[in-house]
Amino acid sequence: MKIRPAANRKIFILFLYITSLYCLNIEAQEFTVRRLTTQAGLSHDNIRDIARDSTGFLWLATWDGLSRFDGYGFKNYHHVPNDTNSLNYFAVRQVKVDAYNNLWVLTDLKLIQKYNRLADNFSSLNEISGVKLNNVSLISIDIDGSLAVLNNDRIILWNDKKHLARVIALKDKNGGSFLTGQSFYNGLIITGDEIWITGVEVLLFKKITDENYEFEKKYPITNLLRKRIDFDYNFWFNLYISKNGAKWIFSNSGLFRLDDKSQVFVSEKYNISSREFTGKERFCWGDYYNGIYVYDTVDNNIKHIPPEVIGYPGAILNDDDNTLWFSGTSPSGVPQGLSQVIFTSGFFRNTLIQAPDSTQPAVYSLAVDDRNRTWVGIRGFDDIVVIGKDGALTSEGRLSPQTLDRAGHIRSMAVTKDGIWIGYYLRLIRFYSYKDRRFTEFIPDVKACRTLLALNDKLYIATSNLYIFDPKAVKTDTIWRSNTKLSTYKLYQDVGDVIWLGMAKETLARVNTMTGEGKIISLPPGNSNIEDLIKDRKGNFWLALLGDGVCRYNAETGEIRYYTTQEGLSNNTTYNLLEDREGNIWVSTNMGISRINPETDQIRTFGLSDGLKIREFNSGAKFRTNEGEFLFGGMGGFVRFYPDSLNSGKNIPPRNRIIITAFEISGIERVLDKPVNEADTIKLKPGEDNFHMTFSSSDFRNAFNTRYRYRLTGVDDDWRLTGSNNRNLNYSNLSPGFHTLYLESNDINGNWTASKKLVINIRPYFFQTRGFRIGMPATLVLLVIFLLLTYIRQLRYRERQKQEALRLQTLQGQMNPHFIFNSLNSINYFISNNDKLSANRYIADFARLIRSILHNMNYSYITLEKEIESVEEYLKIEHLRFGDKFDYKVIVDENIKTEEIRVSPGLVQPFVENAIWHGVRGLEHRKGFISVKFYFNNRKLICEIEDDGIGRKKSDEIRSLNDQKKSRGISIITERLRILSNLHNNNYQLIIKDLHPENIETGTWVLIDLPLEKN
Repeated sequence: MKIRPAANRKIFILFLYITSLYCLNIEAQEFTVRRLTTQAGLSHDNIRDIARDSTGFLWLATWDGLSRFDGYGFKNYHHVPNDTNSLNYFAVRQVKVDAYNNLWVLTDLKLIQKYNRLADNFSSLNEISGVKLNNVSLISIDIDGSLAVLNNDRIILWNDKKHLARVIALKDKNGGSFLTGQSFYNGLIITGDEIWITGVEVLLFKKITDENYEFEKKYPITNLLRKRIDFDYNFWFNLYISKNGAKWIFSNSGLFRLDDKSQVFVSEKYNISSREFTGKERFCWGDYYNGIYVYDTVDNNIKHIPPEVIGYPGAILNDDDNTLWFSGTSPSGVPQGLSQVIFTSGFFRNTLIQAPDSTQPAVYSLAVDDRNRTWVGIRGFDDIVVIGKDGALTSEGRLSPQTLDRAGHIRSMAVTKDGIWIGYYLRLIRFYSYKDRRFTEFIPDVKACRTLLALNDKLYIATSNLYIFDPKAVKTDTIWRSNTKLSTYKLYQDVGDVIWLGMAKETLARVNTMTGEGKIISLPPGNSNIEDLIKDRKGNFWLALLGDGVCRYNAETGEIRYYTTQEGLSNNTTYNLLEDREGNIWVSTNMGISRINPETDQIRTFGLSDGLKIREFNSGAKFRTNEGEFLFGGMGGFVRFYPDSLNSGKNIPPRNRIIITAFEISGIERVLDKPVNEADTIKLKPGEDNFHMTFSSSDFRNAFNTRYRYRLTGVDDDWRLTGSNNRNLNYSNLSPGFHTLYLESNDINGNWTASKKLVINIRPYFFQTRGFRIGMPATLVLLVIFLLLTYIRQLRYRERQKQEALRLQTLQGQMNPHFIFNSLNSINYFISNNDKLSANRYIADFARLIRSILHNMNYSYITLEKEIESVEEYLKIEHLRFGDKFDYKVIVDENIKTEEIRVSPGLVQPFVENAIWHGVRGLEHRKGFISVKFYFNNRKLICEIEDDGIGRKKSDEIRSLNDQKKSRGISIITERLRILSNLHNNNYQLIIKDLHPENIETGTWVLIDLPLEKN
């Protein structure tokens, strides 16, 4: 700030006042005001009604939509044309919350809607118990917490949880319907036999029956409007009946009491008995000429918020934490948005100083002299401001412009029993003597005099070195010279002859003033200046760091502990430290004052909501009086308080709850099974492995001093800390299963008093289940074992197949000797009968047949055509010998392509041979017949061999008499079929039975499945 000449200093004005957030000139009012408008996100600045739900949200009915406030920001709901789930009209008249936390809205269309917390939208309430709600003049909450609705000539009490309704008909004196008209009303009270309805006039109804009340009387309200209001202004009137039966009306246009004589509600000011109002802690009313009044039934006093703060009062809500919410309108009709009034205890006494150019001057030094006057050193001022015990303002020690230019601004004060040492930024020291009330100036042989320590008539001065100044000898000596060029910002006298220097880059210097020995101690991280340095009763040093918070340092053990905003400090830019009688460390910062409890490490922060009017403090501006009063100075003045008195009065933190303001999955807000603030478990679908949550605290009074911490089981080993400016959490790539989220917030004393527990159940994909994770490896092991066993089995099977194939070849080879033996018998027969021609023909046919059979037996499969040719050749040569014994026929189904089908060879011929040799050959009186048929049946190639010979039984008898040898032809065929069945994984049949079992000569029927080659 530009330094003004001494002549202009006459216009300097010191303002001593306690003000609101907006620095209004209000005398002796202990409150602060926070104002929120559309610039902060509010739907509209014209707020017509205010309600707060049990979740913690504040709801605002505005001229354009409904706003929800979470202590930090707004979420707005508007009318959307053609959307039945939005507000049915842009202008919201009333908003109420029933006992079950249901939110009800009445718009200017006179229609009711209910807020659906689950879907975050609105549904219309069009009818209750047959009463159509199409002209609603009022909604309120009944004494039992139910919704009360005034609709035409009906009052409906609706319990939404139990779905119970009570309908009351309003009658006129003639028994007809009493129509309430088109006006809006504000209050409804049902007390025994009476119903009171309040608006710009008061209506009384008397009970006839439980369902019928008759109009009794109309009571006017006097002095209601003394000025024409030509803009949208929502008047409200609430009736209160005291224990003694007196009728009162609290409104935003005054406080009124029913006069028994005149039967008129008359304006009442302060004539209130101490026990008139009971049932709640505070009662509020407004007056558009005089502001807002709050009557405290506990303290029996009235707090007043003047009209300069409010304008014309609108909606008013008295919160339960000594906080008042209200809306206001300027006299010219401009809505003022939402205001939060916080009543403070008066713990802090603020002295605000305003410079001539209306700026906030910087206070850099404070002291209290022997006459209990407060000395204030202000940067840019050419004198020292002195405030007497009675508040009288004086000026001391004005410097000439030339001296001020050479000395720089005042930077420190050191009080001794004889006076006050005053150090300036450059080369000037002054001493104010209590004895003669005069200043003495000194110019020490140092570059700067901003850091002083007065001891035993000596003055220690520190720059990067430590000096001692003897004012009597006017001599400066060097005690210790540093090997660094780090500046010193604080000196502290320890026991004995030790002085500690708090320097730049978090460097401490321990100097013995007798020996001149010094030791440099560098603390990590080494970035910040040590602005202040004290030692507590336990011997720990406390360092105020410019940017790194507060450091506790034990010089004996080297233990270091930092306190920052992460631990709850109001700001990491810290300036001054003082220890109170209980051992707490008080810290002035760039954003209020903090108190550290070294025993518990809990930190309480003080700001505007606690009555602190100074936000930013400065280095060096601190003082402790002999009575234990603390003084801290900063931008715009200084504050003084007795730290021990903080716990002497009421210090009960408000009830605090965690509010979840949004829950998103993959960036999309999810509609859950229950409202998120009521849910204890949230179920996510498979693949939904992430979520984002924003949250708040119901402690709106201390919203910006509230800290939060959270952790998610399975992810976080420790708490994650966050402040009010970062109220959100994100988790991603979560594993399926149950995760428990713990979320907590602290109260004003630093205790973690509010908590929220939420179970996140992420359902897994099937391959993420525990059964799959356990079963899959086991299945893989079993599968490997199965494959190995299958492979081994296949190896064995193939080996068996090879063996079976070899055996099959052996069996096929065994067929040849048997056939050849029979054929040679036939040749022998012709020779023995001297039938050379037949023998030659037979030998020729036999040679041709034997070549065919030998050729066929070299192959596993031959064409059916060749097999049939072989059978026909055999029948031909046998018919040559036994032509008188049988005839034959080979029948092939016309659909069989014999040249394409390949069969195992030699399976038919043995049965044809048996039919000849053991069937028809034994006939004596007739000629036999043999038929051979080939056909398909169910995709199987069948061969039937029939003969009408003597049959198997008689053949066996004859053979047993003539031949002791046992034929193995059928057993060989049976074995071949078994082997082929195994090789082909099939079941080839061989059936042999009597053709005509009823006859003596039964004949034989043979059916054989011919194995086909797989193709």
